[in-house]
Amino acid sequence: MLEATSPLQYLKGIGPRRAEILAEIGLHTLEDLLYILPIRWEDRRAFGRLAELRPGMADRTLSLRVLTSRLIRTRRKNFSIFEARLEDDSGECRAIWYNQPFLQGKMIAGQRVILFGSLVADRRGQTRLENPEYEFVDEDEAGIHAGRIVPVYRKVGDIGGRALRALLHRGLTELVAEALPEVVPATIRERHRLPSRLSALTALHFPPPEVGIDDLEQQRTLAQRALAFEEAFVVQLGFAVRRDHWRRQPRVVRYEIHDALRDRLARVLPFRLTAAQRRVLREIASDLTSDHPMNRLLQGDVGSGKTIVALLTMLIAVENGHQAALMAPTEILVEQHQRSIASLLASAAIDVGLCSLTGSLRAAPRRETLAKIGSGEARLVIGTHALFESSVTFAKLALVVVDEQHRFGVLQRAALTSKAERPDVLVMTATPIPRSLTLAFSGDLDLSVIDELPPGRKPVRTVVRDERDRASVWAGLRKEVERGRQAYIVVPLVEETEGSDLQAATELAERLQREVFPQLSIGLVHGRLEAKDKETVMARLGAGEIQILVA
Repeated sequence: MLEATSPLQYLKGIGPRRAEILAEIGLHTLEDLLYILPIRWEDRRAFGRLAELRPGMADRTLSLRVLTSRLIRTRRKNFSIFEARLEDDSGECRAIWYNQPFLQGKMIAGQRVILFGSLVADRRGQTRLENPEYEFVDEDEAGIHAGRIVPVYRKVGDIGGRALRALLHRGLTELVAEALPEVVPATIRERHRLPSRLSALTALHFPPPEVGIDDLEQQRTLAQRALAFEEAFVVQLGFAVRRDHWRRQPRVVRYEIHDALRDRLARVLPFRLTAAQRRVLREIASDLTSDHPMNRLLQGDVGSGKTIVALLTMLIAVENGHQAALMAPTEILVEQHQRSIASLLASAAIDVGLCSLTGSLRAAPRRETLAKIGSGEARLVIGTHALFESSVTFAKLALVVVDEQHRFGVLQRAALTSKAERPDVLVMTATPIPRSLTLAFSGDLDLSVIDELPPGRKPVRTVVRDERDRASVWAGLRKEVERGRQAYIVVPLVEETEGSDLQAATELAERLQREVFPQLSIGLVHGRLEAKDKETVMARLGAGEIQILVA
């Protein structure tokens, strides 16, 4: 019998050499192996008959008897074909397997075997089963590969799907029932009527007869619910630990928010803040004057005024003698922030040494920018991923703002916050995530929501159309442009890539100009354009010369 922590080399069929290969991909114990879950399932419960088979039909489970078999050596080096003639009560068939010479001693005349496969026809019109799954009725693996709903796995290391299925069955059979410790406490499992980990894993790898394949494919079984709950529980527990750790950290950076500072910040505003913006700023100010660093998520629709809230927060840091950094996912967004923030600061006559840092910045300007950041001359810095490169050092970084939080990973965010000792962190997202999901995905963050649009802003109306509606979408765009309005189309790629069917910006812009809107002005902007070319495109868009922009 085996424990959950038993090294894989002790599971029959693995051994020391194969265990080393599996260790390289992070599989060390039996418990690790049990979490290699099926990618799909095949229903092999119903048995077919040879007389019913035709080329092109779906795979069938067949119970057959071997008549004859032989191993054919070919002229190709290290390539062999094993061939067998088999029968059931309705007829005969031929089956072949490539490079499986060991079958010669196992699939012999009179042997009962269960196959799963389909007929194919060769160039001469002769039919055969080609590389069908097999299972010998009288061997240890009986009932694993056929006669049931069978799990299908990706290849792991040098272990194919069939061998992995046998190993998992053996591991589950030999595992001591009490040896797999529970992650979710018993009281919580009982409250949600969830099975034990071992029961859930066993039912997922080898579903019991009462489970339907549709429920498996749609992730509706109790076993799948139990494992999903366990994963969510562990994630939430991790968030809770991290949140508790964050809150136990004493604040390094101190801020004073007095009336003179409030008056100075008010001069930046060209408009009156909404009640929602004022509420969020009070929540942020409470964080900044608390005993622990801020770690807050700011959520709000496009146009709700998140950027002005972030700017005022950064100015609090700057006015207290510190540096603030704003990280955005694309160079275009960095340039947009740079322009809008520079304009607001200029109108208020506030100089914060504003600068931006992106990957495309040329060597000389980059050296100059890095020097300003390192000396503290640049107190407000806007940039892309380039901000957390090792060459970037800050003099007194106190506040990190991350725009479009969902576009960055946890490690990327951590790389920027590591530039200072326990800085305050504000992350922003326009993605409309319900509060429950926000807490699930960002449970280590306090949440602020701007749920009010500024006066005069029309609410955003979102509709979904599929590929069949493309012509009507283009017609709608044409109608809006004829009214003197503009439109932009966002696609996921700059150029087409092999192996991807995602829409690409360059190809779409060319096709729209050539085939769909030949009378209109189509613009194109993306991250690979030179800075001056992007500025030209955006200036033309602002001037109304571009009617439809593809980005």
